[in-house]
Amino acid sequence: MSKTKSKSGDPVADAYHGLAGNLFDKASAACDRLGKEDDEALHDFRVAMRRLRTHLETHRDHLGKRRANKLRKRLGKLVSATNLSRDYEVQRDWIERQIRSDTVSPSQREGLGLILTEFCGNGQNGAQPVDLVPIRRHFAEIGKRFRKRRWFVPERGGSQDAPLRSIRCVTQAALREHAAKLRGQLNEIDSVDSVRATHRARLAVKRLRYILEPLSKAIPDARDVIVELKAMQDTLGALRDLQILQMQIALAAGFGSRVGELSADESPALEPTATPTYPPSQTTFLEDRARKTLAAGLDYMRLEAQREFNGFREHWLDGRAESLVQRIERIADALQASQASRSTQ
Repeated sequence: MSKTKSKSGDPVADAYHGLAGNLFDKASAACDRLGKEDDEALHDFRVAMRRLRTHLETHRDHLGKRRANKLRKRLGKLVSATNLSRDYEVQRDWIERQIRSDTVSPSQREGLGLILTEFCGNGQNGAQPVDLVPIRRHFAEIGKRFRKRRWFVPERGGSQDAPLRSIRCVTQAALREHAAKLRGQLNEIDSVDSVRATHRARLAVKRLRYILEPLSKAIPDARDVIVELKAMQDTLGALRDLQILQMQIALAAGFGSRVGELSADESPALEPTATPTYPPSQTTFLEDRARKTLAAGLDYMRLEAQREFNGFREHWLDGRAESLVQRIERIADALQASQASRSTQ
């Protein structure tokens, strides 16, 4: 896709000019690598689609609200379709690394091995990787329509009724919205079992990061804020992956609620595809053969999740993230002030 150059003279508008097209190109390039023994292809594809969806949501008025919402929903379905494959890859990689670790006891290693073979393998009890062929086909169909449009953000837009808000105005409003959500969710995270708040805080962090990334060169302090958001996102991601895996194994094995608030009734707090359905015989199998062994593996996961939570709390809970949130709000203030200044010129 050729890049359209902005002539606005506004570095903020220029930063977003052509962004949707550029993000779509990255997603398309990653999609072409799916299923070709490329370990990073699925991750790159998902990240590019999530960035594109955040951009479409934030600037849908400028991009054409109706078309942007439709495209965002179609991309969302693709992201959801890859959730199990992504979880499958992450879970196998994490368990394999733990099994090789010297800090794991023999009983814990045996339990993790059982989880790996029975729940993260290719047997009847494992979560099967998703067929990526229809995903590539679906994305290609989306691309045909996408490339017929001029998907860029102008400095200002308009309609027959009223002018659209400027890029600066839209961006600062989005930053304030997600900063407020992040502050609220961080206040609700009080233990390793705060699953919903962990999930929602991670979403807010990702959206803030994706909104700020195009502005890393145009706005002072944006780059440093992005680095800290990335660190927070990684920690929240590691914690959430362990929460999901514990829930999957505990529910499938008939242990009940082994992860605090993470019970069958509360599973909608996770992505719809995050909890695969296992055969009814699985509970009987474990009762006859390996409940104690599996429990040792789950206990190790619980300890690791607690360790991740302790690190997160040390860096960002109990008011420690307030300075980061305030820096984001100051960036929004600067965008608002600069927009007011441009409006009076």
